[in-house]
Amino acid sequence: MTNPLPKPKYRLLLCGRGECVARAQALRLETKLLALLAQHGLDNPESIRYQLVNCLNVCHSGPILMVHPDGVMYRQVDEAGLRRIVEEHLLRGQPIAELQYHLPPLQPRRNVR
Repeated sequence: MTNPLPKPKYRLLLCGRGECVARAQALRLETKLLALLAQHGLDNPESIRYQLVNCLNVCHSGPILMVHPDGVMYRQVDEAGLRRIVEEHLLRGQPIAELQYHLPPLQPRRNVR
C-alpha cells in the first residue's frame, strides 16, 4: 500500500493547546501562518504539511514552532516571527538563529556504583 500524499519539503508543528499560550492566541497564530503559507504559494502537500499540536514540553518558551526535517524549534513565536520564519527559513532555507530555542548541552553521565 502506498501513501497517496507526497512527502512535503517541510513539516511544521505549532503548539497551541498547552499552557504556554492562550487558545485564542494560538488560533490567531495558526490563521496568520496559514495565510502566510498561502500568500507565498506554500499551501500545498509538496511544500508544507502543517499541524496544530498539543504541548511540545518547553512551555517556558512557548508558543513553539518546530520545522522538520531541519530540527529547528522557534521560541516565543508571534506574528512578526512567523513572517520571518516563512520568508527566511521556508522560502530561502536560512534558519533564524536569534529566534531559535536551543536545548542546553547534555551533561556527561557519571558512573554510579
